[in-house]
Amino acid sequence: MPDRYTIILRGKSFVLYRDQIDVDSPNYFTELFLGDAREAQTQSVELSRSPELFRFIVDYMSGYAVLPLNQAMLPPTMTPDLARANLLRDAEIYKLRGLVKLLRAADVQAETPAVPRMSLSTICDAFVLAEPVVDFMDVLNNKLPSGVAFSDKGIGKGDGKDWRPVPVRIPQINLSVEWRSTSTAEIMMLLTKPALSSTALAHARLKNKLSARRTVDRVEYPGIPCSLVPCAHVSLDGTDMTGQEFAEALHRVGNLAELKSTATAQSRPVDEVLLKIYREEERKLVVLAQPMVFTVKEAPGWDSEKYVGRTPNI
Repeated sequence: MPDRYTIILRGKSFVLYRDQIDVDSPNYFTELFLGDAREAQTQSVELSRSPELFRFIVDYMSGYAVLPLNQAMLPPTMTPDLARANLLRDAEIYKLRGLVKLLRAADVQAETPAVPRMSLSTICDAFVLAEPVVDFMDVLNNKLPSGVAFSDKGIGKGDGKDWRPVPVRIPQINLSVEWRSTSTAEIMMLLTKPALSSTALAHARLKNKLSARRTVDRVEYPGIPCSLVPCAHVSLDGTDMTGQEFAEALHRVGNLAELKSTATAQSRPVDEVLLKIYREEERKLVVLAQPMVFTVKEAPGWDSEKYVGRTPNI
């Protein structure tokens, strides 16, 4: 007969077994029943917490998914949001660290405004309404559509004040992220494919702009610094975010690493991932972008004869 423990909540009894109370141990129940407390002898305890919410606790300790909360199991006096907040309080009292983390992450997600995710076709369609989409290899091979030119202003069409950039598409490319300081991270398009890099290095307007290099797995590649537009879709280790959220996380994590603090990271899943990369991968991160649409346009410091800084806006 396995060890069994009786939990009485406001007159309602629940039975937990040893394998259940071992979840997230040490916790309130292991301290109570496996320590020197009187309850270790009686294997029973009476508490004043909600019996309805404890049903979710039992499911969690049995290895079942508890989120989203089943509305049929909610206390009649609680809304779903209130029940989740109160369940978090109970999880903290019972010292169930995994459940606390799960519920806090759900709270952060619930408080984050939903951001529309635009597919590449949607982005391209929006561009195409006004401009043609140019293939990056056509740029490198000087096969631009009629009216489109690679000038000192960038890749675009029109003259003077009427000049405007045109979108450029590349099926797949690596983006390299490197923290230059605790609060500054530089993103760079890496030309890792030999055919792509050799053609780019031979291009009259690009060869002097590719002096920026980045080493990945002991191989040095030419690169072009770039920045993500706020609405870009970024996925890192299963966590989805916008380009703006990613940029903010990069700066935030650099400061957290310097402070040797993880308190803030516990409420943001992406921070934990980035902190690990920051500390273990020599402050470098390489991600795959496929496919990608970007523009190349004039910016402060642009010089058509030498590389000084900018950049495609991706």
